[in-house]
Amino acid sequence: MFTIYMRPMRTATFCIISSFLSVFQLYAQTEEKTMDEMLADGQKSRERFILKTNLATMPSGDFPLYAELRLSRKFSLEAGVGFQAKYFLREWPYIAFGKQPFAIEPEGNLEVSGGYSLRVFPRYYLVGDNLEGIVIGPFWRMRQYNIQASDEKVRFTDLCLMYSQQVGIKRSRFFYEYYLGLGVRTPHFPDGVTPVNGRRHFISPWGIKIGYGF
Repeated sequence: MFTIYMRPMRTATFCIISSFLSVFQLYAQTEEKTMDEMLADGQKSRERFILKTNLATMPSGDFPLYAELRLSRKFSLEAGVGFQAKYFLREWPYIAFGKQPFAIEPEGNLEVSGGYSLRVFPRYYLVGDNLEGIVIGPFWRMRQYNIQASDEKVRFTDLCLMYSQQVGIKRSRFFYEYYLGLGVRTPHFPDGVTPVNGRRHFISPWGIKIGYGF
């Protein structure tokens, strides 16, 4: 029977959620500007945070919900959770190279049945400010899948440098964002299982998010 120790993952999840809630509480206590003051400062949008989803990850079965919180004119923090449905379509670069993400040696393919995902994205507005403009920052994502007919898990951890541009739609609270990144994916398979794609490989995530500001 294969074994994966999940205590470090529970600890990491707890730390991420606790940190995000602490930042949100601190921000709520210190953000006291009125709408007139915000406009006088030249801020382009009044939204303090944006709820989003990612259209690009849905075909592969990842359905996330993000919250981006404005910390200052140039900095924000985006964090999200999601649930993993059945793995429908392969992602890039698996499509380009004709590989299967759950392929194992010598021959075979693990059958997975959903799970959950986490992500964190500290954002710096290189051009623009207040939740609109060109963004750069480090991006971390973890997706965990359940293996069918087993208590074991498969986990993919991504670490990327992300570039994106977020735009507010005029006369509304809706936003859209397109992004492109470059980084490394580290698969975590059960002990004794050897993935065909290796223990680490390069990735280049890209896609479109849509959101609504509050």
